[in-house]
Amino acid sequence: PWLRAGHAEAKEIPDTAENRASYRSMCFSAPGLSDHISGVILHWETLFQKDASGKDMVDIIKENGMIPGIKVDKAYDKKGIWGTPSGPLGHPEVSTRGLDDLQQRAAEAYKKGARFAKW
Repeated sequence: PWLRAGHAEAKEIPDTAENRASYRSMCFSAPGLSDHISGVILHWETLFQKDASGKDMVDIIKENGMIPGIKVDKAYDKKGIWGTPSGPLGHPEVSTRGLDDLQQRAAEAYKKGARFAKW
């Protein structure tokens, strides 16, 4: 995200789980954030992530007055659906993945603290 924001020196920061957790922790604990944001949509990695002190990201979000949620789709299959014609992008029609184990993942996310879902 830093590179997209025009911070060229960000390429020097390694893209590791620890660095992503540090950045997310900083964002989620920003003073006054809940005055403008009521819910945070998390990816699967973030739902189970902890900050450097061992605190769950979900707890940081809740302690700062926001509701944690989860993105439940698994993106789309770029190969496309077999047997469909190729479209303008050169591949068959695509479909979103994630329905096969949605119920189990939703239950696990709820147990971890997510209180809403986004497809």
